[in-house]
Amino acid sequence: MTSGHPSATDEIDLVELAQALWGQRLLIALCTVLFTLLALGYSYTVTPTYTSQARIAPSSINSFGKLAGSLNFRSPTQGESAIADGVRLANDAFNVLIENLNSHIVRRDFDENYPAYHQVVFEVNRGKQKVGPVSLNATGTEPELSKAFIDAYLAYATATTAVQLNEFLNGMGVAEEVEVSALYRLEQSATVPSVPVKPKRTLIIALGFVLGGMVGVFIGLIRSGSTPLARTLSSKLTPS
Repeated sequence: MTSGHPSATDEIDLVELAQALWGQRLLIALCTVLFTLLALGYSYTVTPTYTSQARIAPSSINSFGKLAGSLNFRSPTQGESAIADGVRLANDAFNVLIENLNSHIVRRDFDENYPAYHQVVFEVNRGKQKVGPVSLNATGTEPELSKAFIDAYLAYATATTAVQLNEFLNGMGVAEEVEVSALYRLEQSATVPSVPVKPKRTLIIALGFVLGGMVGVFIGLIRSGSTPLARTLSSKLTPS
């Protein structure tokens, strides 16, 4: 019968392993320091990038009252229906704006007019529901440029959207126009980021430290050649 306690052989193996690693402590320390320094150097050679963020949401329905009236959306018997139509107009106009913000054509035209923003990466994040707030993220190598891009591109896409909607309404024979200010509500304005999103220096240095220690332990075990584990590794690594 076997007991649940480790055998003497296991204890001797652990002691032998610890002694082997202690004998290679300088090598392990050297590998750890070397990999940590390499990770540190890499983290400072990578160009930092900064992300600025703004949040926008559909405008309030009072901006679309006249337009709803011009489109004959008013109901003389159900006040709730008129309000629902106003909400739908606000959401529809907002969705057109979001489509233009995501449009490659609109971004291309913007870059042609404002070439300084060409390298800025822009992303629109919205939830599963198309009526909720939307996050606008701009990432660039200069924090001021990321913030300025959001302000400039949002204004450009909004003006483009207003032109499109008003041309559509004019084609329908509707004289009422959509104001630029009615297309969205600014919930969070873009700010100049103070901390880069990349590189994550702390994480890179920590990974370098851990990897260096692992490599040092592995090489130390191979070099010691005195433990069963080292002999097993050597036999697998040595070609027959």
